[in-house]
Amino acid sequence: MAHNHSAGTGRKSDVWLLDEGFRLREIVPAGGMCCHNVVIHERGMLVCRSVEQTVALDGVDLLTTEGFGRGLAYDGRHLLVGASLFAEEYADRDHDDGFVDVYSADFTLLGRVVFPRSSIRDIRLLAGDRGLSNHSREAGPNGRDHV
Repeated sequence: MAHNHSAGTGRKSDVWLLDEGFRLREIVPAGGMCCHNVVIHERGMLVCRSVEQTVALDGVDLLTTEGFGRGLAYDGRHLLVGASLFAEEYADRDHDDGFVDVYSADFTLLGRVVFPRSSIRDIRLLAGDRGLSNHSREAGPNGRDHV
């Protein structure tokens, strides 16, 4: 995900498709601003469109969030969508509650986990996460990421 710091640049986010050698092969518009996370789902590509407060499936808005979307995680059974209220200043981001909405694989809302007075920055499942972000790898024994 190329976030593109939309608030500062005015550019919408993009999804960069890379080959096995990490060479850029294609750029797909994410259709939103300040997007967070991409998930490969059985039905297509999910993108967390943060400013728009939606999750899109193959470019079509599918779910809405009550806050600034900050992450997706998916393991084949559950889709997690993290969000917080938007605040420009980092110091202001922990005044309201952050939350993670939990959906089934068919996008039925199962529940919400609330994190009082904290913001969501990114979310990951500890095992089996199909989310594609810098934090989607498992930590190795020395605390460093490994595939």
